[in-house]
Amino acid sequence: MACALWGGLFLTGRDGTYQIYGQGPGIFPNAGQIDFYIVFPLIVVLVVTGCAWATNAFQRWFALLGVLSGTALLALLPFLLAFGGGV
Repeated sequence: MACALWGGLFLTGRDGTYQIYGQGPGIFPNAGQIDFYIVFPLIVVLVVTGCAWATNAFQRWFALLGVLSGTALLALLPFLLAFGGGV
C-alpha cells in the first residue's frame, strides 16, 4: 500500500513538472521542485519495492519490510502537508 501511494505521488509530481514546461518558453521547474516532487517519492518507491523483492526472494526479513512500509506510511502525512503547499 505504501508503495502504491508513493508511486501515485511520483506520477502526480512528474505530471506537475511537465505542466510547468507547458506554461511557456523559458519556464522550467527548479532543482528543488524536481527533487521534492519526483526524486524523493521515487526513492521511497524503489526502497520499499527493493525490500519487498528481497523479502520474497530470500524468505526472511519480514520485520524489515514491515518497518520500512510503516515508516513510509508515517512519512506520507508530513510530506503531503508540504506537497500541497502546507496548511
